[in-house]
Amino acid sequence: MRKYVVVRSGEIVFVSDNEEEAEEYANQKMDEAIDEAAEKMGIDADDVDQVWRAQYQAGYDGEVYETVEIDTDDFNEDGEMEVILPSEEEVTLYEDDLLRIVNE
Repeated sequence: MRKYVVVRSGEIVFVSDNEEEAEEYANQKMDEAIDEAAEKMGIDADDVDQVWRAQYQAGYDGEVYETVEIDTDDFNEDGEMEVILPSEEEVTLYEDDLLRIVNE
């Protein structure tokens, strides 16, 4: 079964059957992380000339959300799946994490 998962720091944080919903969630979380970093740094997140600093800091803090399409049938017998994220980072996803989020 096809699912769209949002991954942060190698862990599944959101699951959806709908790609747009997953992308929207990832974008919302990234925006929140950038706003928080900007506030901590004392810069205006709407200042185009300065927002890159907050974006960098949010990424440095591990607040990077990436959406990837998976097929749940691809989990191996140990409940693991290797995927390559859009950033080209290879991570292991766990079926237990997916099920926990789906059932929340």
